[in-house]
Amino acid sequence: MKKLLMLILVVTSLSISVAQDINAPVYNQEFENCEQDYNELRNMVIQKRGFGNKYFKDSEPFSGCAKYASIGAKGELAEYMVAHIQDGYATKLTYYFPDGSISREFNFKDGRAHGRHIMYYRNGDTYIEEYYDEGRPHGSQKRWLENGDAGRIGLYDFGMPIFDLVYVADTKC
Repeated sequence: MKKLLMLILVVTSLSISVAQDINAPVYNQEFENCEQDYNELRNMVIQKRGFGNKYFKDSEPFSGCAKYASIGAKGELAEYMVAHIQDGYATKLTYYFPDGSISREFNFKDGRAHGRHIMYYRNGDTYIEEYYDEGRPHGSQKRWLENGDAGRIGLYDFGMPIFDLVYVADTKC
């Protein structure tokens, strides 16, 4: 999970945020209704608490919605994100493809991964579906290939793997 969050952070930090000035083809209502820009949120006083960052505004834990638009190398909208924050901690991060369809959705509790995390291919098919309990993998962990075949199936009990099956495509060796 830490690697996934680090990858998201690196990809996000390498892109340019221009949520207020972008001429995006599509934004959904959730993005439009969100008042706080993510750049402003990143500039807030942040305290590292356990596994998550806690955001403060005017010395009080921030509660509200933050939005972010990521621009690709050619100047096109790569994706946009809406973060729901309660008492300083993100409770839900939803990422969208430029067409407005959901690309990934992560849930948190007190700054830790909690509940369902899901990612989609551009065609709408599920790529990854995982479940967490207070930062630890718990329950089923599934991945699918682009053609819809199973790629990986795992089962965890509060961070401990029960089983993990990785399917390998027949390469006719």
